[in-house]
Amino acid sequence: MKLIRAIVLLFVILLFTTCKKEFDTPIYTQGTADFTNYIAVGNSLTQGYQNGGVYEEGQRNSYPSIIARQMKLVQPAMNEFVQPYFFGTGSGYIHLEWKNSTIQVVKPEDSGGYKEDPSFENISYVGQPLSNLGVSGIKLIGTCADPAIVGDNYNCYLLADNNPYGKRMFDLGQPATPNYYLNDVVKSNPTFFTCWLGANDILGYATHGGNVLGISILGTPFYVYGLSDPNEFRKKYDRTLDSLTKNGAKGVVATIPNVTSIPFFNLIKLEDIKGSDGALLDIFIKTDNGVRLATDEDRILLPVASKLNKFLTDSLYDNGVSVEDSIGNIILVYSPTPYGLGPTNPIKNNEVLDKDEFVKIAPALAALNAEIKASAAAHNIPVVDMENYLQNFESGFAISGVNYSTKYIEGGVFSLDGVHPNARGYAILANKFIDAINTYYHSNIPPVNINKYKGIVFP
Repeated sequence: MKLIRAIVLLFVILLFTTCKKEFDTPIYTQGTADFTNYIAVGNSLTQGYQNGGVYEEGQRNSYPSIIARQMKLVQPAMNEFVQPYFFGTGSGYIHLEWKNSTIQVVKPEDSGGYKEDPSFENISYVGQPLSNLGVSGIKLIGTCADPAIVGDNYNCYLLADNNPYGKRMFDLGQPATPNYYLNDVVKSNPTFFTCWLGANDILGYATHGGNVLGISILGTPFYVYGLSDPNEFRKKYDRTLDSLTKNGAKGVVATIPNVTSIPFFNLIKLEDIKGSDGALLDIFIKTDNGVRLATDEDRILLPVASKLNKFLTDSLYDNGVSVEDSIGNIILVYSPTPYGLGPTNPIKNNEVLDKDEFVKIAPALAALNAEIKASAAAHNIPVVDMENYLQNFESGFAISGVNYSTKYIEGGVFSLDGVHPNARGYAILANKFIDAINTYYHSNIPPVNINKYKGIVFP
């Protein structure tokens, strides 16, 4: 009997010892990729912009930073991933506060807002080697000039010079001899890269209500917020991938998301705008063709909600009432002279993406994403289809038992600006990139535990 017990005990010890060794020593491989010098190229999504600003805490949770931490587990000797941090409150950002028995969205310019950090104006990373080359607001067509377009060099310089983020990171050169963003990409000399450029070639148009802000340089018209021309886009996208892969670097690129599926364009709905008697109210908007009644095909932009909130606190007339959404945000003010409720005081043209402007986005998105895929195929680079991936968020999804959607605040993915993800949202995106890297390059980068990252921070 004692011999049998001893044999059983020995078997159990061997069993658990074998299991422990199997689970405690995961095998990580880089496959055919070399992560020694990982570089991230992109716009605000790459930079880690969230809650309406760029600041250190948000940047530390940028999706490239998250990816780099996971890469380090696979290739411990890889270079440090260097980000140009904007310390403290950085450029200023939105947060939530408990005020007057409700949770309210507080913007940087509001009382108690997280304003621009005093160090922001003096921060400069010009000339320093950086791994995260994300620049909020950058358009793909602004990364370099097309010699075939008269005045394009001046246009690229002006776009860069008026960007408060890029000028703190790169030497812009002079108007006649600009130093293009793409030049700094070349200097980075990556062994591996992620490239997510192109969103602002559509997003700027949409978030400015279809206004293009046209300027003329040497007789050639340029549009600060216009939809980018697919032919120009393809030329410059090819040049971008040429620059990134010139020394044999490998990487992944991502398509442009459907920008109009995000909370910025979907919070304010006509069905929610009612008077004190509960009846639906007529909303008037200003368009290129004059003033008219809004329809369900028009998209009233998120900033209108905060403007109406300001109207309530600054100039509420007698008998005025406020209408709130499901979490207490004021989305309309009803008073004798309310904003948007009369043809003499319509919602401004740049605060609504009307139906005639909205219909231009889908074909523009399809055209630019087709060029991204074609350019990537020509360079043998895999594509992360963020358009389709993020489109599925609208109907809701679950990860590790937690439900997510594109709803403002309560959806759990987007930050308070309604455009950019929160830290947890960036972790979700990081995993999508990691999946593509592992699949194409036969790597074994471990996925991120997204539950370790914050969503919306409540007071």
